[in-house]
Amino acid sequence: MDGWIRIFECHGSLESRRDHDPCNWVEISTNPKILS
Repeated sequence: MDGWIRIFECHGSLESRRDHDPCNWVEISTNPKILS
């Protein structure tokens, strides 16, 4: 199935980095032909 999968990836902790959100959205292709 072609398309993209969005996952929520987190690095670090909110307690130690309140001024910066350690989480971000990462898009992964579900089509192996797109990956290099």
